[in-house]
Amino acid sequence: LSDRRAYFACALAVAWPKGPVAAVQGEVHGRLVFPGRGSRGFGYDPIFVADGESLTFGEMDPVRKNAISHRARAFEALKAALF
Repeated sequence: LSDRRAYFACALAVAWPKGPVAAVQGEVHGRLVFPGRGSRGFGYDPIFVADGESLTFGEMDPVRKNAISHRARAFEALKAALF
């Protein structure tokens, strides 16, 4: 693998019958590392290191991971779009 850059995205949408419609996306950019490190999380967590971090998502404290994840960023964007 010559290019190990990666990102993960989460898309969320809300459509109220008589209210706002919002569609947003959250992303977390980083790189893939092999072999994987850590046993926390699932899926790609042991091989993904977010930009600005030194630990994989699999090594990271779940509170920290959840604070910077693509899902957290998508929910923050949705919150901003609706409120």
